[in-house]
Amino acid sequence: MVNEKVSYFSPNSQRKSSAMMIAYEKAKINLLPTHPIRLGLALNFSVLYYEILNSPNRACYLAKQAFDLAVAEQDNSSEEPHEDSALIIQLLRDNLRLWTSKLPPEDQETKLYCNCSGYYNTTNEIQES
Repeated sequence: MVNEKVSYFSPNSQRKSSAMMIAYEKAKINLLPTHPIRLGLALNFSVLYYEILNSPNRACYLAKQAFDLAVAEQDNSSEEPHEDSALIIQLLRDNLRLWTSKLPPEDQETKLYCNCSGYYNTTNEIQES
């Protein structure tokens, strides 16, 4: 099945990756880190890196950056988190935990960087694991 994905995306994977990167960069400039569209792009882009382009380190770094920025923005905001945003933040966290658990031992630097020391819940709090 992986070969089917690769053969399906290979001819245009660079173009698709570039288009997603442009969309994500524009979202980073124009939308708050907690905006559901920005978070959704980060989630989808990180999954593209992990599952299609076979680049788990890039996937982890992108997901971790989006997760950290969103959590920091939530900490500084008095508003209730948007339901979609909270769900996407949880999905980013879940992916990070899954992906870092599957990284080989030699990728300790990525594991340390992408470790979610706390977890995000829908009550806008970080709780220690």
